[in-house]
Amino acid sequence: MRARRRAGRMLMTLAAPVGLLVRAVPALAGLVLLSYGAALVYRPAGFITAGVLVLADVVAGRVAAGRSKVGGG
Repeated sequence: MRARRRAGRMLMTLAAPVGLLVRAVPALAGLVLLSYGAALVYRPAGFITAGVLVLADVVAGRVAAGRSKVGGG
């Protein structure tokens, strides 16, 4: 019975990071593919595109975090 309880706790502990990775992988794949496509046209455009997308993600994350604090959510 202890082993089952311990396995349940370990599963719940791993659920949040795994969920985060499941949501992040498609976004990361999209960023890489879009940047690679831009680099095929013009090499520096790939780096510029990647930088802009990462910056946009950071800004969107901060805006979302700010809204959750204001909304009390």
